[in-house]
Amino acid sequence: MYLLQLKALGIDNLTKFDFMSPPPSDMMIRALEFLFSLKAIDDEGRLTKPFGARMAEVPLDPMMAAIVSSCPLREPGPTHQ
Repeated sequence: MYLLQLKALGIDNLTKFDFMSPPPSDMMIRALEFLFSLKAIDDEGRLTKPFGARMAEVPLDPMMAAIVSSCPLREPGPTHQ
């Protein structure tokens, strides 16, 4: 989740980011591959717009954020039955 938020903050090169406690490199690679499979980042590692940006705004893990972000937006109002 924090990698997606760092991407949203404009930090594209996560390998050079000064983490207080850096994650193992293989775990970071897996996380980035997972974000790519969810279409949150593109093949160059940049946050996709608008989908990846919407995912970064949702305070959930990436899988749940992808589900919520993929739902169509509806205008508030009375429901039709």
